[in-house]
Amino acid sequence: MRMVLALLVWAGIGIVSISPYAQEVPKPKNVKGVFVSAWIAGSDELFNRIVSLVKSTELNSVVIDCKDETGYVSWASSVGLARTSGASRNPRIKDIHKVMEICKENKIYPITRIVAFNDPVLSKYRPDIAVQNRSKDVWIGKKGHSFLDPYSKEVWRYNVDLAKEAAKLGFKEIQFDYLRFPSDGNVKECVYPHKDKRSKVEVITGFLAFARKELAPYKVVLSVDIFGQTGLAKDDMGIGQVIEEIAKNVDYICPMVYPSHYKKGVYGARDPDTEPYTIVSASLRDMKERIKGGSTKIRPWLQDFTLRHSYGKKEVLAQIKACYDQGINEWLLWDPKCRFTEDALKKE
Repeated sequence: MRMVLALLVWAGIGIVSISPYAQEVPKPKNVKGVFVSAWIAGSDELFNRIVSLVKSTELNSVVIDCKDETGYVSWASSVGLARTSGASRNPRIKDIHKVMEICKENKIYPITRIVAFNDPVLSKYRPDIAVQNRSKDVWIGKKGHSFLDPYSKEVWRYNVDLAKEAAKLGFKEIQFDYLRFPSDGNVKECVYPHKDKRSKVEVITGFLAFARKELAPYKVVLSVDIFGQTGLAKDDMGIGQVIEEIAKNVDYICPMVYPSHYKKGVYGARDPDTEPYTIVSASLRDMKERIKGGSTKIRPWLQDFTLRHSYGKKEVLAQIKACYDQGINEWLLWDPKCRFTEDALKKE
């Protein structure tokens, strides 16, 4: 019966129904979570490992991809554009309802991550709502990814419709990522077919205001990932992200304060990747100052992966300590491979 209610199949396309198990796991006072890719969430064995890690440590939350950087939607969506574009044709999570049940049974707070504007699938299917180059072809960035036009209201609607679907499934928090204009590649070539008189900052904040209004009936927490160096920036860095403006329409700002991503010399660090405490502490200090007086909270993404300097227990603990020393008691760990440093986590 659960499978009948959970997943309808029509013309070979899976259609998600509203979950009869949409759970009510209360938001923890202090969220401590880890990133979970669709591939991991879609594997019984691998997702169970994440659940075991959460249950045995101080962790209490997971951030599961709804739509990632590839543009693919993780489950068999009922959202029109997700179906017609093929974004959800071969879902990596075959039974999203089962995943939500497991979260409920284990009292794990479920957050879903929606990569908003970096979307190669929909860009290819609908180049008219994608960022284009001067030849009117889809613009391609350094990593081969393409972006949707942030000015397009149809793009806004698509991402918010996915968020609504996630809320109906039982996710208690919607987290938007890549909520920005392109930055990697020849951005001078970017053409926005739906561009109007609004600035990039106004477009990004406008989307968040729209999302907040549309999602209000679902009573979900709204969060957004931002560049770690926005606390230092005196402008929008060319991508439309100004921390004070973003804070006006979200409950949480989740800065990606990965030390490996900071330029040499920032905050006096010769090699920021080797000074995780310094970088995280200074970044959070600056961000707190920028949004003080408001109700928006900061919950940073911390680095639990290695690019150059090897990251392990010492480095993860240094970042967590930096959060606590700045009066921030919530954090998320990021590793694209979802292999987290258990030794850095307190045992429950």
